[in-house]
Amino acid sequence: MSDVLTNPDLIAFVILLITNAGTLVQAWKKTQEASTATAELTQTVNFFDPQNPEMTPPKTVPVRSYRSEPDMIDFMMAGHPEAVKLEIARQITQNESQGVYDYWVLTPTHHYHVSYGGIIGCRSYGK
Repeated sequence: MSDVLTNPDLIAFVILLITNAGTLVQAWKKTQEASTATAELTQTVNFFDPQNPEMTPPKTVPVRSYRSEPDMIDFMMAGHPEAVKLEIARQITQNESQGVYDYWVLTPTHHYHVSYGGIIGCRSYGK
């Protein structure tokens, strides 16, 4: 037994193992972080995929990327009477509060197709 404890190769191996334990732990942590990042990326891609029915935004996706910006809402309201402006705001708020990210805002003279906070289409019916 004392020969095993004094074997220079075994002692060198134990020293090597002890000195590299921190490196091994760091490598394991990086692997875990990478798998978490991959899962978050997959959730984000699925959220923005129009073919995917899952409409719950992951926590890593900023709200500004799928909610209507004030400038876009102002553009949509431009030239409309006050009552129509209130109706536009109501429709946007209702859809976004219910988690609907692809919808139409309907006014007497325009229909706006909104998707993930941006206008992607508009129909004008004149005055």
